[in-house]
Amino acid sequence: MSEKSLSTLQTRLEHSLARHGIPGAAIAVLYDGKLYEAAAGVTNIETGEQVTPDTLFPYGSVSKILTANIVVHLVGTGKVALDADVGLYVPEFAPACRPYPESITVRQLLSHSSGLIGTIFQDTGDGADKVARQVDLILQHPL
Repeated sequence: MSEKSLSTLQTRLEHSLARHGIPGAAIAVLYDGKLYEAAAGVTNIETGEQVTPDTLFPYGSVSKILTANIVVHLVGTGKVALDADVGLYVPEFAPACRPYPESITVRQLLSHSSGLIGTIFQDTGDGADKVARQVDLILQHPL
């Protein structure tokens, strides 16, 4: 990618937002060891706060499809079992409700039937461990 490609990335992002009526977005491409970023629009249509490459967006709805595809691939390779306890694969997974139920399965997490609260709208700050802090909050809530 070149500076011209970065300019094209920015232009395409802006046109895509306009075409689809999306208030704002950011995109990053890692190519040949170099990071290229573009951002456009607003994070909130009421406040008009501009999107930057550092803007954090809620990850839940975006990551569900990717996560499910990865897990299904792992099931297909025999590395994950849908009806196994999540703790088998993620030992630190410890909802506050334990020991009841005794098991929350991979299938239950994927189908949103585990009983865990789905989203907590609480700012957990910035940094690489932001998502881990959000997960910790979710695990503190009873089923």
